[in-house]
Amino acid sequence: MDDGTEIEAMLIGREGALGGVASQGVMSAYARAGVLQGGMFQRIALRDLEAAKRVSPAIAGLFARYADCMMAQMFQSIACNAAHSIEQRAAKWLEAAVQRTGGNSVTMTQEQLAAMMGIGRSYASRVLQGFKREGLLRTRRGGIEVLDRRGLQSRACACNRKVSAHFGQALGGVYTAA
Repeated sequence: MDDGTEIEAMLIGREGALGGVASQGVMSAYARAGVLQGGMFQRIALRDLEAAKRVSPAIAGLFARYADCMMAQMFQSIACNAAHSIEQRAAKWLEAAVQRTGGNSVTMTQEQLAAMMGIGRSYASRVLQGFKREGLLRTRRGGIEVLDRRGLQSRACACNRKVSAHFGQALGGVYTAA
């Protein structure tokens, strides 16, 4: 934002790609990316990726379907921000984060969660404290561990489930069921 505030628009997990995915590598990525959860990452030179897409219609199709999934996530995020409570959205973001990392813990501070949601840190802290009281999660310095994934899902809006269903339809079951 103009004042330097950063707001998370989407999450990319172990299924994803970043950069000029939708523009076929013609344009640079519009947004800035940050890594919340460490792990193995692959980096491929744009010229090599574009060559692979030219040689393999399957690879080109995969990236086109993934770009569609990114758009679906953005559209659903816009609708979610307009229609759902902060508590529902926080549960949705946490549900999505653990789903995309494949575990029950995510490296994320309260400040990062607040930035992802476009809310103040104190509000994010109150929401997390409520979830802790309900036994849904526990926090530690720099991280959040989900203790009751089904309970967290019941507090979340349906937005992540809708996006996950689209990912499954377009990419063939990228995420395993919780």
